[in-house]
Amino acid sequence: MELRRKRFPRQARKHTNLSWLVTFIMVFTVAATFFSWGLERTIFNIDFAQQELKESGLRAEISKSLTTTLAAERPDFLGSDVNLLTESQINKDVDLALKNFYADKQTIFDANLIANQVGTNLDKYVANQSIISSNSEEYLSIKSALVTNIQENLTSQLTQASNLGEIQASFIQAKQVIKTVFTVGFVTSLILALILVLLQGLRPFAWCYYWGLAGCWALIPSYLLLLLADKYQVFIGTMSASDKLLATGLSEILGDVLNSMQISALISMIVAISILVLGLIGMRLSGK
Repeated sequence: MELRRKRFPRQARKHTNLSWLVTFIMVFTVAATFFSWGLERTIFNIDFAQQELKESGLRAEISKSLTTTLAAERPDFLGSDVNLLTESQINKDVDLALKNFYADKQTIFDANLIANQVGTNLDKYVANQSIISSNSEEYLSIKSALVTNIQENLTSQLTQASNLGEIQASFIQAKQVIKTVFTVGFVTSLILALILVLLQGLRPFAWCYYWGLAGCWALIPSYLLLLLADKYQVFIGTMSASDKLLATGLSEILGDVLNSMQISALISMIVAISILVLGLIGMRLSGK
């Protein structure tokens, strides 16, 4: 009996040291899981991106730029108040471009589709007006030249914006990395949580204590980091002067991403603190 009493504290201390080590490692896996999960449901989520594109005003900026480009190709017989594309068509084209970007398609803006839409709109306009016959060689020649010019100009502009392809490649690569980090972090966190259960045996309050500690140490600094990032918006400050046109919209999107992650971090932090408190109270009452 005396021998057992002497051995038990040594074993307990050994398990305690191992439990602290596992908890320490778990801090990083939980933090990695949280950040990767937050990015997956915001920046790398197409539904979130479409909503933000609309609300931030970025879609309006892109639509305005596309309208300006098309206005330069307007035929003389069209009034200055006539747009070659409707607002609904432009919005759909921009949304389609975003989907193509997220789907890693080589063609992001479909110049052929836009040019054909212009041709269809022109046919409808001429059919309702008595300016020129839609079957005349003059009109068909004007329409063919217009559609061709729009297609070539849009293709040329998109080709010159070669960094768009590079941005897309980097984005898709980052998306894959974040997905891998989330999977590895989540699975590793579960394994570490199970190891803590095995180390502590049938002591559920001890499980809660170590799980809560890992969660608090991971989420409290994460929450503070998100607050600082939201306050200073350091990413927008690094943009070049040529990108300032999009800075306002991107700033709003970044702010929404950070706010969403802050809320998630705060809720998760409250849960972690609750689990920790439960573990502490339970261990105190049970004397273990």
